[in-house]
Amino acid sequence: MSYLNAKIAERLVVPVQCEASCGTAFFIGPTQLLTARHVVKAHFQSSKMPVHIIVSGKKVLCRAEELSIPNEAIDIALLTIVDDYEAIEYLTLLCDDFVPNLSLCVCGYPEEVAMGMNLVNLKVKNRLKIDGGVWNDRALVREDTLHLHHYDGLSGSPVISKSGRVVGIVVIQINETLSYLSIEKIQQHLKLKGIHYDIDWAKDDITTLGSGRSHQQCEDAVATIHDRYMPDLHQHNDELELKLDFVINKKVSDKSIQKAKAFADCVSKLPKMIKDNIREKLKIGKEIDVELLLENNCDLLHRCYDYIETFPFQHFTDWDRVMVLNQLAYQLKDEDFERLKVKNIKNLCLIGKAGSGKTHSLCDFSLKNQDKANIYLFFGTNFNEHESAISHIKNIVCQDLSIEDYNNEIKKKNDMQ
Repeated sequence: MSYLNAKIAERLVVPVQCEASCGTAFFIGPTQLLTARHVVKAHFQSSKMPVHIIVSGKKVLCRAEELSIPNEAIDIALLTIVDDYEAIEYLTLLCDDFVPNLSLCVCGYPEEVAMGMNLVNLKVKNRLKIDGGVWNDRALVREDTLHLHHYDGLSGSPVISKSGRVVGIVVIQINETLSYLSIEKIQQHLKLKGIHYDIDWAKDDITTLGSGRSHQQCEDAVATIHDRYMPDLHQHNDELELKLDFVINKKVSDKSIQKAKAFADCVSKLPKMIKDNIREKLKIGKEIDVELLLENNCDLLHRCYDYIETFPFQHFTDWDRVMVLNQLAYQLKDEDFERLKVKNIKNLCLIGKAGSGKTHSLCDFSLKNQDKANIYLFFGTNFNEHESAISHIKNIVCQDLSIEDYNNEIKKKNDMQ
């Protein structure tokens, strides 16, 4: 079973019954489960109506609680075991962003399969985010081949991500497919009940642009080189890792660019007397403006930065401007200028003697910095004479997208962040 081992799943995801209604529930703690509220509705109408989960063929009595809060009713209920039973293992909730076409799975007990007593795994993908949805906020599309006439019994089923964490709960059938209420949508309800959820969802994104897919590719690549990479024996090379970070860490580089532009704008607006002094000292033949300062990866701006740190501003009367200039200069560091030097670099060549740790360093860096960029690992053994290296890399990285479409999607994704 993808995303969740079948034997483990049967202990974590169980049938739930209340009066004539049947559904699915899943453990989130030793004695707590989540399910769809409408499955146990009869219990809320009369507390005498018992709620049972079925664990290893035995009925276990539970008490149901509302998760709804004033003005925000939701179709989710919290079950607490009343009988003498505790689960050893349970599922973790995950608050994620909606990612179209993200592969997921639904584990539950459809009534038409062994009268709701057989756990099935449905392969699904995110299809649609339902804006303004109250009872559900995301729709799924199925990819498995199991033939079902209806989805009775699947209400309350967990929607499970690549890491085996629950991103939502199945609640409603719409247009002959399933929909679910995401953990993202019910965060406040969970907090009020003290129910924990994770938020590190990016590594579960296994779509073409997802960091989870590039991380999986790195893990698969590392597995092919055996003893050439042993994490426990890794020795950090701070200088190399910083240079690699300069290249891949776009978020930090963008901040460096913003700081440099602000500093350049301030320098360009200095009084003519000071700018003439800077031009003379630094032998600049042109008028100082923002465009000139930012040329050649901010080389001239860096020289101005070094000079301004020693400039005698005591004879300058506009102290407000001096304070702003000094503040902007203080925010910039030499590391920012190092980042700006390499921001447009397309290639780096790492050279060293055999056995000096090149492969080891790149493997370690790639696996530990997936939160900063999508990093892929390729070794010589990945290539063959029947396919060009560029074509092979393109097929792995871009999948079914053209390079142009891939770059456009990357740009869209960056613009949204």
